[in-house]
Amino acid sequence: MIIIIYTRPTVNDKIRMYEKWKIKMYKFVHKFGIPPTKRRIPKMKNLLGQISIFKAMEIKPNFSELARQYGIDRRTVKKYYEGYEGKPKTRNKQSKLDKYYDEIKAKLE
Repeated sequence: MIIIIYTRPTVNDKIRMYEKWKIKMYKFVHKFGIPPTKRRIPKMKNLLGQISIFKAMEIKPNFSELARQYGIDRRTVKKYYEGYEGKPKTRNKQSKLDKYYDEIKAKLE
């Protein structure tokens, strides 16, 4: 009679398996085999759309739950709910040559 005893793989066995098959091991979700970024809903547009729906229905959302879904901080969700539109796409920064504009123009004439 043959008795087969199954033992659960240890952490070292899992690491060897990952190395053997050249699988990237992610620190927090290596048990699931998917990177943490793949589990999240990546688009900020989706969050903004969902927030606009909450505003139209006059419902205060659960910021913590939305933060978990989108993988961002709850304070960020609240900030967008309160009307933050993001950083401006263009900067109002002056050129370093602006203070020499008159001199350059005079030399070109």
